[in-house]
Amino acid sequence: MPKSIAWILATMLVMLLLMMAYRLFVLALFAPEPAPASVGQLLWLGFKFDLRYVSLFTLPVLLASFSGALHLFKSSAGKKFGIIVFTIFSSLLLLLYGFDVANLIAYNQHASGSTFHELIRQQAADKKLMTDAPWVIIILLAGVGAWLLYLLHRLLHHAIGVKKSSDNKTMRMFWQGLTLLICVAALYGNIGTKPLAYNDAKQWKNEQAATVALNVFECMAHSIRY
Repeated sequence: MPKSIAWILATMLVMLLLMMAYRLFVLALFAPEPAPASVGQLLWLGFKFDLRYVSLFTLPVLLASFSGALHLFKSSAGKKFGIIVFTIFSSLLLLLYGFDVANLIAYNQHASGSTFHELIRQQAADKKLMTDAPWVIIILLAGVGAWLLYLLHRLLHHAIGVKKSSDNKTMRMFWQGLTLLICVAALYGNIGTKPLAYNDAKQWKNEQAATVALNVFECMAHSIRY
């Protein structure tokens, strides 16, 4: 397997594990009552939502790695580009998770576009709002977490970089094409004519179950569209 693909897949796995850990936290904190027929189906749907957004941020890095000028291991610019993109995603993810936890505790639903609109409205009315302890703590914890993930991205890059990989062009193209296919398929999300959609989480007719299945990115995207 080419080093660039190995690093991309390892980084995707780290992000997916982080997002699944958060989903299990949400499941434990907001367990649906009555319980849905299959928690496994609930987590599988959530995994597809997570994979969609991990793939969305992975695609620019993957496509850039096709170019020699931005190769993730043969080019300093490519290495920096990959680490910067994944660090931005990590930072955004952790920051949104901080706001999401606060919103789940307060309103039993994920943060959305209206959450940030309300924060801006309150900030205009109370200049001290964003300097209050809870928000400062959320931002600081997100910053520390993003820095640790940045170090992890660099560590993975170094660990994979010291290993030998095959220079077989056919195998390199195979792995690049397969990874690209996985990412594109993940954006669509479903097998069939209907793509993965926000309303798929409503199939249990249980708001708590939908809260577990959805992630904060999908809720934000849905609130922006509608």
